[in-house]
Amino acid sequence: MRLIFALFLLAAWLQAQATGLVRAGNIPIPGAVVTANQGEQKLETVTDEQGRYELPLPPGDWVVTVQMFGFATATQKGKS
Repeated sequence: MRLIFALFLLAAWLQAQATGLVRAGNIPIPGAVVTANQGEQKLETVTDEQGRYELPLPPGDWVVTVQMFGFATATQKGKS
């Protein structure tokens, strides 16, 4: 049975930096893949033990996606 949880993506779009916390309920999700796309440009990182991530984003419109095996994919649009 596939477990589906909502991944909460808390992103701060400040000074061309996306930072956030990936969690299911109140439990942090380490090892989730966070991908930011802007046209052809793609940046990727993995959440740490506390479910935190950080991506340096040049100015513009970005689509951030969070993926983790066993969880539903979460996507959020924003500007840096």
